[in-house]
Amino acid sequence: SPPASPAVPQFPPYYETQYEEQMLDHFNGENVGTFRQRYLVNDTWFGGRSSPILFYCGAEGAGVPSIFEHSGYVLALAKELKALVVFGEMRFFGDSMPFGEDESFRPDPTHLGLLSVEQALADDAS
Repeated sequence: SPPASPAVPQFPPYYETQYEEQMLDHFNGENVGTFRQRYLVNDTWFGGRSSPILFYCGAEGAGVPSIFEHSGYVLALAKELKALVVFGEMRFFGDSMPFGEDESFRPDPTHLGLLSVEQALADDAS
């Protein structure tokens, strides 16, 4: 008979919701505004300081909880590696709206102009 497959994490996965105070504009030193960016942390299998951290970025659309619940491969890898998992929510999605739900999508450079790949990557790096 074939060998038993490793146990797959049960869903929905457990996570802790946290927020990071993030710069509105990482590339304009005169814009000192900030917003709260949401991320989720799962430490179910975390082995401690010598274990890796898996960072999963994106979460466009409904936000990071819906992405987290459908990312079993990341959690399976975390179990195998004894890793901490961090799911970052992309700016302008879910709870990570820089100017609130009504104002964030105003079509001008000081609002929707701050939704870019460059800004999102700078969020993830900070």
